[in-house]
Amino acid sequence: TTTTTTLPPSTFGGGFLGGGSGDPTYDLVSAVSGSGAVNWDAGANGDPGLTLSPDPGGLVEISAPHVGAWRTTATDDIVLSGRGSLRLFVAVAGFDTDRFGGMLGGLVTCTAGITGCTTIGQGSAVFSQASFGADFGELWIDLGQIDHTVPAGNSLVVTLAVPGSMTSDMWIAFGSSSHPSAFRLI
Repeated sequence: TTTTTTLPPSTFGGGFLGGGSGDPTYDLVSAVSGSGAVNWDAGANGDPGLTLSPDPGGLVEISAPHVGAWRTTATDDIVLSGRGSLRLFVAVAGFDTDRFGGMLGGLVTCTAGITGCTTIGQGSAVFSQASFGADFGELWIDLGQIDHTVPAGNSLVVTLAVPGSMTSDMWIAFGSSSHPSAFRLI
């Protein structure tokens, strides 16, 4: 007789928004290190973090320049089960304490890279830069209950955008232990 043992799909508890080229996505990683707000788009500006501009398109087009995206490819099935959230370190451009900021966050699965995508969680949050002062502040976005399996070979993608109703660009700090922006399942 032959006995076959099947390992259960891995359960995913989240990941940090990490580095990479940003062309078209950054990496969703298990650990970050270092400190400071890395300038991820140095070719476009000298500002800290990643600059995202308001756009009425929201999260619809992952490869659009106004959307930030972080991706991991499932080597085995990934089971997602729990309440999803994004912990972000954000600021209104220029640390302008007279302005409010806002972010849209999404979690999608894609069949090939960043195409054939389906949204499995999304949310939004607003903040006052005055409460953060001249620094990045911590912002949480609730993505709701997520119960989904990402098949092996498919991608899990975290997306961020600035609502079209905002009047300023937003800076997102990530990829360092001092700004550990992350996706979490609880």
